[in-house]
Amino acid sequence: MPSFKNRVTLGEGLTPVSRVEEILVKNEKFNPTGLYSDRASALISSFLRDIDAKKVYVGYSEEFTKSLIYYLAGVSLYIVASSIFDIDPEDIMLFASKGLDLVYEYPNDAAVVYYENPLTIEGLKTIVFELYEKSVKTENIVVPAKSGILALSLYKGIEDLNEAGIETSFQVTAATLKGFNPQILRNLRRVKVFEVSEVELYEAYRKLLRKGFKIKPLAALSYHVAEIIGNSVAVVTMGYKTRTTGRGSDVKKLVLDIVSRKPLITAYEIWKEKPVYTLRAVYKAIKSMELNGEICFEVKTRGVRKVKLYKLC
Repeated sequence: MPSFKNRVTLGEGLTPVSRVEEILVKNEKFNPTGLYSDRASALISSFLRDIDAKKVYVGYSEEFTKSLIYYLAGVSLYIVASSIFDIDPEDIMLFASKGLDLVYEYPNDAAVVYYENPLTIEGLKTIVFELYEKSVKTENIVVPAKSGILALSLYKGIEDLNEAGIETSFQVTAATLKGFNPQILRNLRRVKVFEVSEVELYEAYRKLLRKGFKIKPLAALSYHVAEIIGNSVAVVTMGYKTRTTGRGSDVKKLVLDIVSRKPLITAYEIWKEKPVYTLRAVYKAIKSMELNGEICFEVKTRGVRKVKLYKLC
């Protein structure tokens, strides 16, 4: 891994490997912002901290930009896009709520960050390292491929293992829509491209929704391809749909009360203090409060595990 004097981490990585139905998945939803981009944001933020960047221009890329904003708290950020209509409406609301400026060109006097850069690849390749460390016995690592950066990163991770004298049976399968074969994946050994029609993807997506899973079409793509080819682990961002109870604000009030009285406490310990709501409801409230800046946390090591300890900001 790249070496930095300043290490920025919010507890990303070490996401679980489990079975969803009959498919083995590595669920990246358990990263701090619920995105695999957090792995890249940690390294990019560490680099920017090392060079003492005061002003950063971020090329808009859905999900990556949201993740990096979360990691670069306290830095003057500007979002660069070719047009406001190229930005997801929810992202525009986020940028506006945080007081971020939207600009249409890059200056010469500031740090500029794109999703497609070497540190992104170095961050995302850690998925392969964790699969190796967990002794996951499978041949195919199936990832969704839009730009192809995630598949390229996992390929780099496999190559790094080989250079370290570690042989694995891993092969990357890039799941993509027909006609969208990413150029950067061509002629890479240990990378296969598996194309799916839009009709087939929609059916797979609809089936997962009916089963109660909360998932984006792109993540459904990797899950679906893993089902088809077998002997696979799918890299996904997957949650579960829950009923709306209208008690979300009450749960948040409870969390704030407990954290104000007992700072530096884990989410599980918050729930144990007063278990009047389900553990899932408390976790959901805490995640929302994190992203909205309502509570803050420190990452500490307890034994062999990293844990988040919550406190008032």
